[in-house]
Amino acid sequence: MPFRFQQKQSVRKAIRRLGWERIRKALHCLDEIEDLEAIHRVRKNIKKLRALLRLVKKKVPGREYRRAARALRRAAAPLAGPRDAHVKQQALEKLLDHFGGQVSKTEFRSIGQELEKRWREEMRRFNERPSSETIRAVFVRLSRDMMELPIAGKGWALIAPGIRTTYRAGRKQYRAVLKEGSADQLHRWRKSVKDLWYQVRLLRPIWPKQVRALSAELKDLGEYLGEVHDLVLLKETVSRRKDDHAKAVEALGALIDRRRTELCLAALDLGSRIYTEKPQAFCRRLAHYWKSWRN
Repeated sequence: MPFRFQQKQSVRKAIRRLGWERIRKALHCLDEIEDLEAIHRVRKNIKKLRALLRLVKKKVPGREYRRAARALRRAAAPLAGPRDAHVKQQALEKLLDHFGGQVSKTEFRSIGQELEKRWREEMRRFNERPSSETIRAVFVRLSRDMMELPIAGKGWALIAPGIRTTYRAGRKQYRAVLKEGSADQLHRWRKSVKDLWYQVRLLRPIWPKQVRALSAELKDLGEYLGEVHDLVLLKETVSRRKDDHAKAVEALGALIDRRRTELCLAALDLGSRIYTEKPQAFCRRLAHYWKSWRN
């Protein structure tokens, strides 16, 4: 079923249903985990589960929340190697496509070949380990915990604190990026944006036109910040090369810096529109949509 609330289902039941559905989808993907796309889908479901848990963080016992959060970290850890190796390769391809005729792709061929080799090595190591069974065991345990998760409250009051917290965190980090703009700060902002995007997607039925527009803006913002993060990983990797390709590495670093600046400016422009409201006002607007939908 779609990742969203249903009009006639209680919020508590919806949280458990949505959690179980994400876990079931992740378990299905583990059957094809040798495929990189399956790894991507498992990671995406982990992110949705994390956003869902953060939505009700203030309404569940701290011990239960921390246990579920640790389980998600354990499930995600083995997937990081193949994912990071592949996004570096993709980041190089997107970067060279973006600058088109301004650069010669042959100049960076050896770097691309090395990145592809590293990605295949990471996939081989992942598949040689009992990674998928380790992840499966975590999800099976988490599925039981999710169905028994004690959640206090009901209706909008149950989820409002989580949405307000996520929006407030993103707004704070947006302002911090305006002052600093470090890779770490941008990455923290990206995490909050992703959480809010997933949480807003849950609310799409409450006022489809407005919420869909907000969801689309959050998706674009997350993609800008995601591409920035991937370029940071790419630059860190190629900067460690100590060989005869120093000229290509230097040229690539300059391209990365140019593209990173473009993406940061686009992200800040979009962020200025998304985070213009105060957290309380943002929640009041969504609460109005919610009450009209549920009544």
